[in-house]
Amino acid sequence: MKYLLIILFSILLSFVGMAQHDHDHDTQPENLQHHVYHNKLGVGLGHTHVSRGSTAEGIKWLTVPSFAIVYDYHFNRRWSLGIHVDIIIETFEVEENLRNSNEKEIVERERPIAPALMATYKFTDHSSVVFGGGFEYAPQKTLSIFRVGYEFSTHVNEKWEVAIPLTYDIRLNAYDSWTISLLISRMW
Repeated sequence: MKYLLIILFSILLSFVGMAQHDHDHDTQPENLQHHVYHNKLGVGLGHTHVSRGSTAEGIKWLTVPSFAIVYDYHFNRRWSLGIHVDIIIETFEVEENLRNSNEKEIVERERPIAPALMATYKFTDHSSVVFGGGFEYAPQKTLSIFRVGYEFSTHVNEKWEVAIPLTYDIRLNAYDSWTISLLISRMW
């Protein structure tokens, strides 16, 4: 009986304590993910993985450092459109896979820059799919790309976001790669 009275008294005190909570100071939204800022600018560091890289040992996976610059315009809570630029900061050689022939050619890619017009659909508060296309520019050759990916993101505070995008690039009549990055973005 003594323990029952202590438990009931504790529950009563907790209700009294919660009644003293001042609701005037609750100006910050309960879930920061629901506020729509129309502009987002971010930078990221990552690694690009090329499956048909050419080295002295032969054809093998290459991992090259890269960084990204991302600008998105958000139309609403779910959809955005933006420019995503991936920049690989090393020169590498890759076996070009010409899909319309059996020829395989080794091509040097000197610090390629790959801007793409990307659409983003945010299907949960933290998960998005991205898709779009663009070009990969390098002094030797310009390639057309199609990019698709998944992005996990979370807000650090009201205007800052951290994301981990995983994208797959298909270079038409050339080679494919995938990239994983850590992206930090500012929204306004």
